[in-house]
Amino acid sequence: MTHELALLAALFKPHMQCTWTEPGKAPVRFRSDNMATPSGSLLYQRNYGTGFDEIIVYAYDTAHKRYVRSQLSSDGAEASAQSAGPVNGIWRLTGLHAKGAISWKRTGDVSRYWYDGVRGMGVCR
Repeated sequence: MTHELALLAALFKPHMQCTWTEPGKAPVRFRSDNMATPSGSLLYQRNYGTGFDEIIVYAYDTAHKRYVRSQLSSDGAEASAQSAGPVNGIWRLTGLHAKGAISWKRTGDVSRYWYDGVRGMGVCR
């Protein structure tokens, strides 16, 4: 795996159990499976649970020194985002996403993520 993607991959374990919580709504539990391609140039993530399934692909664009994230969901939604890398331990990807920029942080065995436009948080172990 490339050095850059290895940094990003450290946020994710190969198999994680996740819960998204948002005020006033029932928690959504889902599974996240993560793997790198044999060449180490792409990182795949599949999130799935009751009623949804999505594939996310991460790559590192060496020409522009940025990380690129592309997402396709079973409901037909598409999203893309980009990041220059972690700042103070937080990965923040901005771009075309309906919920706003997405941020991740890993502390010990827990990966947390949140969106700018939503008062909720995802926790994966």
